[in-house]
Amino acid sequence: MRFQKAAAQQPLEVRATKAIVCVAECYLGLMDDFRAEFYLWSATMRISTLLLATLMSLLSGCYSLSPVRVAAELSPAQDDSNAGYLVGVVGVSSVTKISADVQSLFIRKRGTAHTAQAYLIDNWMLSTKQEKQENGKAGYFVMPLTPGEYEIYNVQFKMGGTTMWKKEDFSVPMKVEPGKAYYIGDYRSNCFNLGLGRGSRTVCQFLRSNNFAQDSVKLRQQYPHLPDIEPIDLGNLEVARPFIMNASSAQGLLELLQGRKQ
Repeated sequence: MRFQKAAAQQPLEVRATKAIVCVAECYLGLMDDFRAEFYLWSATMRISTLLLATLMSLLSGCYSLSPVRVAAELSPAQDDSNAGYLVGVVGVSSVTKISADVQSLFIRKRGTAHTAQAYLIDNWMLSTKQEKQENGKAGYFVMPLTPGEYEIYNVQFKMGGTTMWKKEDFSVPMKVEPGKAYYIGDYRSNCFNLGLGRGSRTVCQFLRSNNFAQDSVKLRQQYPHLPDIEPIDLGNLEVARPFIMNASSAQGLLELLQGRKQ
């Protein structure tokens, strides 16, 4: 009884992780060590992601913080007044028929191999069907960078054991100046099946929209340390088609995904 009471008082993440460990240990007798360790890692990561996303949802409302990865060579020093910022939204469209597990937008400093990434893990357990239909799932990202010439150069979508990206890098250039923050758009992944039967395959793309007026206000509310946010003109976005398309010019695709067209 004393043990049960103590166990009940343990934090949720501790109890949940112990339960997953117990299940994974059962697998040890049924599969090789590598697969058992993989299932343990995967389940533990899902719990950690779920708990973190729950916390961020409570703090931030419908949109939470999307994680970013920035190479050390591109990361400004803490409290560096010369740092520049790229900000925006990355997420899953409310009209997509299939949801990728992870959707990523890749950025790099031009002429180098140093990269940065904004991505969203699809926390499907957090969203009801109605929430998905009304809002999709998305998170704001704030990417601190050293000033310089940058480019969006690729995307990536992970779904189960499949990873999709553009085989040849493209270049959507942009300039990051010291002490400035630039809004680069709202990117929502849409995945759907092409073809029929055994010949069908799943493809994914980002639909980009410009919600600067709304997003800039919310970003400043969540991140008051940011300098004034200004929109950036991505005039060369056509080179990223069909992996990135302006939502306004992809209405036919949106209607198809929503089932409005036969």
